[in-house]
Amino acid sequence: MKKIIVFDSVHFTIKADKLLQSGKYRYHIITTPREISSDCGMSIETDLENFEDIYNLLKENSLEMKVYEIRTDD
Repeated sequence: MKKIIVFDSVHFTIKADKLLQSGKYRYHIITTPREISSDCGMSIETDLENFEDIYNLLKENSLEMKVYEIRTDD
């Protein structure tokens, strides 16, 4: 299972990326799947193991986001 974190704009995705680069988080910047949102073209994808730490860091820095779960076959 993967978590997709979606922001209102690319600006916020870039800000989140800068915050996450300072830690030892495993994540990827991805193109937001169309079935999730057409508002912002970029999102953050992470696994469940890293999600809670990432989510808390972004919340502590007042980033508004929506979170989606994506099932994977692995």
